[in-house]
Amino acid sequence: MGRKRGNIMLITLMASLIFSAVSIVVLASGVFTLQSNHKASSNRAFFALTVAVAVWSSGMALSAVAPDASICEIFRRFATVGWSTAYAVLLHFILIITGKASLFKKRRLYILLYLPALFCLYAFVIPNALNPFPYNLKQTRFGWINVAQNNIWDLLFYAYYIGFTLIGLFLLYRWGKNSSDNNIKKKSRIILLSLTAALVLGTITDVVLNSLFSELPQMAPVIMLIPNLAIYHVLQKDSFGIKDSVDKKNKIYGAVYKRFCLHNSFRPADISFQQQLCCRLHRF
Repeated sequence: MGRKRGNIMLITLMASLIFSAVSIVVLASGVFTLQSNHKASSNRAFFALTVAVAVWSSGMALSAVAPDASICEIFRRFATVGWSTAYAVLLHFILIITGKASLFKKRRLYILLYLPALFCLYAFVIPNALNPFPYNLKQTRFGWINVAQNNIWDLLFYAYYIGFTLIGLFLLYRWGKNSSDNNIKKKSRIILLSLTAALVLGTITDVVLNSLFSELPQMAPVIMLIPNLAIYHVLQKDSFGIKDSVDKKNKIYGAVYKRFCLHNSFRPADISFQQQLCCRLHRF
């Protein structure tokens, strides 16, 4: 009996560690991308997406090992802050990289984009009379899990995450199809395939299997690693904005090079120092 209990605790701890590791990896990718170029709107949107997924995954990690249902519910509400906003931020990111963000020139239009997320925050995070029991918590060998109730609130969330993801996939498809740039086609294909895989796998694990087998945990934040790492790879290889920043820096160094080396080249005593500085600037 004691050995069986020990095995269950080990499985619970392993599940929590997996969610914690996902949170760290995802957030690290967002920080590295933001450090590359914090001025690029695509990088800022990706960072916001990684924060949402990190909050989601860390909340899942803490709720899995909670000592009782009341503490578990607190961490579940914390995790909801992540998953309720992640899909709106993801669509916002896709709008930016596909050049469709100009459709939201007026800031009040962003309210429409984030309205489903605000609705989910109200329904699942803030205690209210409309949805007094948002979670159906059950303790399993994987720790505390939430069994899908498939009520009106769950169905509205399904419509939100599936609808926003499908819109994003359509925009990515059109972006790659209408571009004559092979590099854009490749980037579009990578993100498109990774998001499609995440949508299918996440729906299977968190909706279908969770409804049929109440012992299985919801693994969507782990599956979100697929598009997260794919987007990170694309941004690091040829960011939507990083390249422009690098080109801008090269122009600045080139201007310094010309102004310092050419303007002062008539001073023989400074030639050696100028050559060294110019070589350093050029190499940088």
